[in-house]
Amino acid sequence: MKRELKKLLIANRGEIALRIIRSARLFGLRTVAVFSEADATSTHVAAADEAILIKCYDSAEDGRARFTAHSAFEDPTAPADVLPRESIELRTLVFHAA
Repeated sequence: MKRELKKLLIANRGEIALRIIRSARLFGLRTVAVFSEADATSTHVAAADEAILIKCYDSAEDGRARFTAHSAFEDPTAPADVLPRESIELRTLVFHAA
């Protein structure tokens, strides 16, 4: 079964993202830009066919992140003289067959 790429997720910003968008269009691909609130009015966000906001949460207030893939745990294998791990970050790449 041959699968055809139809949509491209762009995790770059600025001029690099615009170049990727232009190239994708030459190949007939739809584009999805991921962006943070700081880039909401950027040209590459407007130029993409779709845009997805990735929320950033400041956990400086009380040390807890909310509504995001974030966790903390004790590592029993860590040496005794090392500061405890406070959090882990989750990065995910998803392929969705339409």
